Amino acid sequence: MPDDLSLPLLNLFDVQDESGKIRHLICFLDAVRAGAEGINPKAIVGEIPSDESVGPNEFDPKDFQLNAGFIESLTGFLNDCAPQSAELQAQARSITSGWLYLIDPRHHDPNSEPTDADTIGAFAIDDTGQIVPGSFLYNEKHRFFSTESGLSGLLMNRDFYDWLNAPAE
Repeated sequence: MPDDLSLPLLNLFDVQDESGKIRHLICFLDAVRAGAEGINPKAIVGEIPSDESVGPNEFDPKDFQLNAGFIESLTGFLNDCAPQSAELQAQARSITSGWLYLIDPRHHDPNSEPTDADTIGAFAIDDTGQIVPGSFLYNEKHRFFSTESGLSGLLMNRDFYDWLNAPAE
């Protein structure tokens, strides 16, 4: 059996629904776990329309349909983890009564402003420079798949993957 750390975290699954229609689901879930446990709905990043001919690297990002449940999970992860992140806390201390914008890790150029597609969202910062608990707001203009900047770094984040796919307690 392959080592879990060597498996791709992002996979395309063709799933037949109750009506017999094939759905192309992009999931933040490794194939071994999907086979053993099934596909957890919160791990479905989104869907490619079933009328699309889908092969490796052959879908148009503009046709991707984002799963609102995945965004809900991402928001939960970021709200859970922000208080433990020394880096985010340090950035927040330099802001008072404003917003701390979270930029997609794929944006590497410090000399250019990130686009809306590369801005994941923002945390509210109180007047003492602290992240307001539970305040993360997802930017609906963020793109997980971008023809300009590529795959979102969030979809390679092992901490998010482990949090999302942790066994239910």
